[in-house]
Amino acid sequence: MAPAKVTLPGGGTQERTWDGLFNLESLKARTPGQQTTLNLTNAYGQMQELKTTSRIDTANGSSSTRNAAYTYDDEIRLTQAKTDTGGLFSDTETFTLDAVTNRTAHSRASGEWTYDVNNRLLQRPGVAGTVSYEYDANGNQIKMTEGSRVTHYVYDSDNRLIEVKDGQSNPIARYGYDPLNRRTWKEQYRDRAGRGLDQALRTYYLYADEGLISEATQSILLKPDQSSSADQEPVIRTQYGPRPGSQFGTGVLFVKAQNTNGQDVFAC
Repeated sequence: MAPAKVTLPGGGTQERTWDGLFNLESLKARTPGQQTTLNLTNAYGQMQELKTTSRIDTANGSSSTRNAAYTYDDEIRLTQAKTDTGGLFSDTETFTLDAVTNRTAHSRASGEWTYDVNNRLLQRPGVAGTVSYEYDANGNQIKMTEGSRVTHYVYDSDNRLIEVKDGQSNPIARYGYDPLNRRTWKEQYRDRAGRGLDQALRTYYLYADEGLISEATQSILLKPDQSSSADQEPVIRTQYGPRPGSQFGTGVLFVKAQNTNGQDVFAC
């Protein structure tokens, strides 16, 4: 049984309540001065599907609210999501699914969704036109085309993503893993729009038994032979505090990072 109240380093607290099936009903986060920074409440249906959620975030004396309600079909598949931000903005999304749960329509996109005989998405509507996908024999996505933009994906013998390239075979990102299939480093050369970064970066990931505990970055250079080099030591930028003894990747108590001014900031 998870604790109902957790006191974090420095004195901040998190209080949770659950229903009889261990679905999270409420979460309150407070600062060391006991000011509430997060107030979250959830409600569930008879099949444990999330029906409504309400979230209030407070920072620097001001609060923002987000309420959402979800509708499902008879097979408990999401068909509609309504959101409201305290009267400032409201939106309704609808989804249509086929008999095997492939999405066939979305209210935010106009166009056809098509799949192959293995129910892998082949084509969908996108912002810049139709988006199409190709796969290898193992089911890995190896190519995405959106308008005139092409992206290629490369995998190792264990089907782990190791490189992303643009249509001209310029590297966008590269990845490395340890024997436990945990990602240990990432190199990034271009942004999501395909534009070259002013400074390419390598990020290292350090783990404990409970999960990720820190990220360190260093500037790198891409050589003409497509290999990379670095002339600086990595610097730790982000640290995570997982709950001792928790399941891998769950139970993060706090995150320590740096803002644009190089000052340490915490999130709990």
